[in-house]
Amino acid sequence: MSIFSVEPGFIVTEATQTELPSTSSASVQSEKHLSGKSPRKQKLRKIIRMQRHKLSKLLCNPESSSSKLPRFLGMYDEYLSPQSSTVIKFHAQVRSTARYPTEYRQFALNLYFLGPKVNRYIEKLLHLPNSRTFRRWTQHWNVAEGISDFMFMTIDLKCREYNETARQCVLCMDEMALKANLFYILKRDEIVEFAKSQPAKSMMVLFAKGILENWKQPVAHVFVHTTCNGT
Repeated sequence: MSIFSVEPGFIVTEATQTELPSTSSASVQSEKHLSGKSPRKQKLRKIIRMQRHKLSKLLCNPESSSSKLPRFLGMYDEYLSPQSSTVIKFHAQVRSTARYPTEYRQFALNLYFLGPKVNRYIEKLLHLPNSRTFRRWTQHWNVAEGISDFMFMTIDLKCREYNETARQCVLCMDEMALKANLFYILKRDEIVEFAKSQPAKSMMVLFAKGILENWKQPVAHVFVHTTCNGT
């Protein structure tokens, strides 16, 4: 910028004011051809190439990964119990539409009848059937009133897992109150909860209870119209 001053007896002079440099700054991003070959990006590209190579080998030869499975399954039979080996084998070969083998069904039913808390905890770790599947498995069990052969078969299966000490038991009887209702079972064409032509109000249960081990198994049940005197 120029400044002119005129005074009497003086010569016209020109003074120039020096402009200060701008304080504003702008950052410029590096172009791709300058940063594309940095050591970090070259390392990442190498990892991607290696992973793509591994993936192509697995897609071309899927049997290479599954050929080791029979060898590991054989090790389970050698070092684990039959029950544990059955569970691990099922999980190693499980599919979304797989059918449960008989041994695994027995294992799952044992957990189911231990209680809902146990079943909810174990189902987070193992592939267990849902409650609807359990009901479908047990809906065909025919447990008739009185002494049932089915219950004695159940006791026989339960006692096979116990030693002589754990098998010692006592025979107990208990009473359970019921609502005076009648139920019609369509599949068997049968009306239950009758006690001498009257709706039952309670049920007497006869069961075996372990002495040295904590286990209990019902043996028989009878519907009664009146409560029983404890004496």
